[in-house]
Amino acid sequence: MKEKLTIPVNREGKELLTRGRVGFALELYQRNIRDYIGEEIPPHWHGELEVFVLDEGKVKLTLLGREYELVAGDAYFLNANVMHGLVCVGDGDCRYRSMVFEAEIVAGAPGSVFDLEYVQPYLTEGMPVWVLARSNRFVDEIGAGRDQRNIVPAIEAFDQAFKATRERAFGYEFEVRHALSRLLLSASKSKTGSARRVVTVQEMRLKEMLSWIQEHYSEAIQVIDLAAVAGISVRECQRYFAKFLQQSPSKYLMNFRLRAAADLLMTTDWTMTEISLACGFKSSSYFAKIFRERTGASPREYRRGNIGD
Repeated sequence: MKEKLTIPVNREGKELLTRGRVGFALELYQRNIRDYIGEEIPPHWHGELEVFVLDEGKVKLTLLGREYELVAGDAYFLNANVMHGLVCVGDGDCRYRSMVFEAEIVAGAPGSVFDLEYVQPYLTEGMPVWVLARSNRFVDEIGAGRDQRNIVPAIEAFDQAFKATRERAFGYEFEVRHALSRLLLSASKSKTGSARRVVTVQEMRLKEMLSWIQEHYSEAIQVIDLAAVAGISVRECQRYFAKFLQQSPSKYLMNFRLRAAADLLMTTDWTMTEISLACGFKSSSYFAKIFRERTGASPREYRRGNIGD
């Protein structure tokens, strides 16, 4: 029996997780997207770089107003501060491995040649995402690059870093740094001029709306309220959510409320009525109905941990 997973985020949707240890901020994840509430990793971003490899199944990666369908064996290398989300596609499991790490692991000391000539230029001008697909499905897509020769070596570098981090043999940090350096160098070589990272006004407005949702999700919220926060029309608000998050404002709000409720179920002894009201549901019965539909368990079963294999 296991609880559903969530991604803790701050009021602007930035992920709130501590990586690794001081001086070597890196964390491994090996999970199944089916185990997340709604069978998705909700849209979020973080200041670290990320490498993601899909080992089983099929997923939809959403970011920058685009969708990428990844199949087993595909991967991506994500730049810092890029909003992204993942949804499991089909009926099977969607098992993945990922590594999230601070750029300083590769850069070394501030002002070093590694920092100034390679890492900082990649963070500011590099591709938002480098899709590592073994087929040619993503050639000509933003961030995919044209040089497919770098893909297999890049995935091999990730495998090496993942294995070394898991085993933690003496001096493994050197091996990990070397592998991640190779990966970043491959990504730098594969970038195209059109793939430069540019933060748009639309992205900034979207983050304003996500921040407002986190502060007010316990209240009755209409789309017109979100639009007013960003100073845009209702139609524009709906377009922003559809473009960047691939979902409606109401669906995003519902999923946010469910994740907040799941956290309260596991961290407090509040009653179902208290949790439903705190998370913006009209009644405890409606909350229980929606929660079961999305997680496959009642709130009480979820709290006890009786939510599946």
